Amino acid sequence: MLSTQEMRRIAFARLSDAEALHRAKRFDGASYLCGYSVELALKARICKTLK
Repeated sequence: MLSTQEMRRIAFARLSDAEALHRAKRFDGASYLCGYSVELALKARICKTLK
C-alpha cells in the first residue's frame, strides 16, 4: 500500500508530465494525466484525514 507522502509525490510527478504534454500541444494526454494527478492528490488527502 502506498503512503500518503508517496501518493502526493506521484501526483506532483504526473502533474509535471501533464504540463509537458500540454506544452507539446498533446491536450488529450495532458487532460488525462491532470485528472489522474487530481485523483491521487484527493486520495492522499482522504487517507491523511481518515488515517
